[in-house]
Amino acid sequence: MVQADQSTVTCERLSTIVCAWGQRPKIGKCIHISNSIFEAGLRSSSIRILVLATNSWLSSKRFDGRNPVKVCMSTSKSRTLALKRPLAILDLETTGVWPDYDRIVEIAILKVNPDETRTKFHKRVNPGIPIPVEATDVHGISDKDVSKEPRFGIIAENVIHFLRGCDLAGFNLIRFDIPMLKHEFARTSVDFSIEGRRVVDACRIFHSKERRDLTAACRFFCGTDRDEPHSALHDARATWDVLTAQLARYEDLPLDLQGLHEICNEADERSVDAGASFVWRHRKAVLAFGKHRGTSLEDLARNDPSYLSWMVSQDFHPDTLRIVRDVPKGKFPQKASSRHGDGEKQKQR
Repeated sequence: MVQADQSTVTCERLSTIVCAWGQRPKIGKCIHISNSIFEAGLRSSSIRILVLATNSWLSSKRFDGRNPVKVCMSTSKSRTLALKRPLAILDLETTGVWPDYDRIVEIAILKVNPDETRTKFHKRVNPGIPIPVEATDVHGISDKDVSKEPRFGIIAENVIHFLRGCDLAGFNLIRFDIPMLKHEFARTSVDFSIEGRRVVDACRIFHSKERRDLTAACRFFCGTDRDEPHSALHDARATWDVLTAQLARYEDLPLDLQGLHEICNEADERSVDAGASFVWRHRKAVLAFGKHRGTSLEDLARNDPSYLSWMVSQDFHPDTLRIVRDVPKGKFPQKASSRHGDGEKQKQR
């Protein structure tokens, strides 16, 4: 038996109910389940519901006709975006993350029209520069894959035509895709502007709506709200509760401090040094800032050693200075094999 608003619906075939939601309810409060999840369960008889009991989550609980469950079900209709003109959803794969240095190797645009029809533009691009193995590890596109593809300048007019009259959307679009696209168009004779276009970034909406602070962590991991006054001691206690709940939730987490330390202090795979002044490109350490950005340490030592001398005199991270001081000795960082390899692609964001 499932209660929906004020009515009661009997579900003889519903042996298990599953609820998938973002936030855990307090003990004694109704658990909300969306229409789509509920209806899918009626069809498949495979819905389950997680049960909150004494501040602990049971893995699942089965229900049958002898043991019905009441679920407060939302009956609101699904919300759809109101479009008055086409929305172009854009995504790029590139040789790296520097818009003024790197190049596009793949562009995909999904155009959603006001009448709900969709069209797409999808093309791989020859970047005109070698694709670093580090980028290939992310998106799986190698030099060989794009050797016979057109340069961006060749398809630039087609991209402009497809985007004409469109607003723009994407994930991390504002910080990554748009700057990258602007620089690519700047290298051609084709003008591109976002003036007059509305820009929607799903990444920014995600970060604004799904908080990642201590209060949100308490709610997610512990099922509690922090109603007490804000103080350092309360924060310390709440943090201990969250850490304890994380260890219970994620069975692959180590139970020793050294193991947790290594996870929490794992270096960014793209960075060579702890100061992030050098990054890996083509398995070589290259400068990540300044006028020589993208230049390998070996080339910098040959062509402008005075720049390395200048770095030694500045307040860089000790790890960065250690690398720079090793250069005159002929010692350069060596990149180990990628931990992820080509099989696990991760978005460069």
